[in-house]
Amino acid sequence: MQSLQGALRLSLVGSCAIAGLGSAPMMVAYAIVAPFVTALAGGLLLFTSRPAQRGDGVASVVSTSEINIDRRRVMALTGIFSAMVINGDVLLLAMLAGQHDVATYTAAWRFSSGVLLANTAIASAFLPFIVTASDAWAEAKHLVRRGLMIAGGWLVLTPVMALVGPILLGSIGDDARGPMALLLVAFAIDGFYFVVYQIYLRVRRERLLLAISILELAVMAGVTVLLRGEGASAPAYGQLAARVAVCLVVVTPIILTAVNRCGWFDRPAASDGVVGVA
Repeated sequence: MQSLQGALRLSLVGSCAIAGLGSAPMMVAYAIVAPFVTALAGGLLLFTSRPAQRGDGVASVVSTSEINIDRRRVMALTGIFSAMVINGDVLLLAMLAGQHDVATYTAAWRFSSGVLLANTAIASAFLPFIVTASDAWAEAKHLVRRGLMIAGGWLVLTPVMALVGPILLGSIGDDARGPMALLLVAFAIDGFYFVVYQIYLRVRRERLLLAISILELAVMAGVTVLLRGEGASAPAYGQLAARVAVCLVVVTPIILTAVNRCGWFDRPAASDGVVGVA
């Protein structure tokens, strides 16, 4: 469904651009038509297909009773604060700087957010296997390695994207070069966080994720205000500082488990001792 929606958005907006229809039809196609068609297709699949029958004695790894109202509420709040991190930087900059800085930062963010969207897709692909993993500790170690590989890959590509981006942005590209480089590094680090944080859904520690999202918003906003004299680069520094902070927090329980200081992951007795997680 996500792939379908992305393809629809790309094709519809591209068609509007080729036809010269302007920004309003593009926005309708992106925000209304594509999601509506995707929801319709999902609904048809949901109500016309029959669920697979489980064999006798086969139980689901994750019981639906575990997804209670409290967990839903926590995850909803986490999503709200995460959305504020992604969208609040432009609004904050609009209150602190002029129109040119806002336009410059928005252009840099639009290009750099491709990395953010890719991280979301990768994390979504991992999630079904993470929440059903039988050994949470082994899965946590695997996720740390995978996260480091993804973040490292993005960091290797960052210099190339920082060179190509300003060219694609046109006249505003030169001014957007600095904020874009910072955002690319921030979203590259996000590749690690997006993969690792999901293990806390497996061990039912959603409240940590809520605390992390609040911390991320506070750091982003605080650094942006402190560095408001940097203009369009201020929120980019804020996003980078926020990513570093949340990665330190998300990996701390895993490190503590490795040295037998945390019991969140039900670490097997056979793995006693200091275990490297990277």
